[in-house]
Amino acid sequence: NLVQQTNSLRLRDEVIAAILKKQLHHPVDITDSKILFGNPQSKIWVTILTNPHCEPCGVMHKRVETLLNKIGESICVQYVFSSFNKELEKSSKQLIAVYLNHTFEETNQIFHEWFTGGKYRKDDFYQRYSLNLEDENVERELESHNRWKEKAGLTATPTILVNGYMLPRNYRIEDMVYLVDNEDIRSL
Repeated sequence: NLVQQTNSLRLRDEVIAAILKKQLHHPVDITDSKILFGNPQSKIWVTILTNPHCEPCGVMHKRVETLLNKIGESICVQYVFSSFNKELEKSSKQLIAVYLNHTFEETNQIFHEWFTGGKYRKDDFYQRYSLNLEDENVERELESHNRWKEKAGLTATPTILVNGYMLPRNYRIEDMVYLVDNEDIRSL
């Protein structure tokens, strides 16, 4: 009963909006990353700083897939890629190239494949989806991601922002289901 009462209180529109507004804010827009899922016209943008080789990021991607299946028309999820080191940056470039060169349905399937195990067989994955990673559009997109990361000063992955505000610790990405109609959040 106590858990239900607490959840009822923390998900009230005015409570989550007030808590969200107190979080660190990092401006984000389409120029920072064009890797978008859901509805780019939505008033609710969830930006995720993600690392293609991070296990919690792989789990987060599954959670994002589930969320998009529920409310994909009411939300836009933007990925900003990060890497542990320069050598692993190739994976970010690969996923960017996939996004820029495949249909939406193909991209969803390929991202799912990567985050659910493809990252452990990266050479096979690169070979199967052989793309030009030196393409200027891929390079420009990765540079945008790197510029944003440097400007924001964020390094931990996965990091979740809602309309540029850090998602508070006591909230989960699944809570977005209850927040998509929150006018206070939509106006941030």
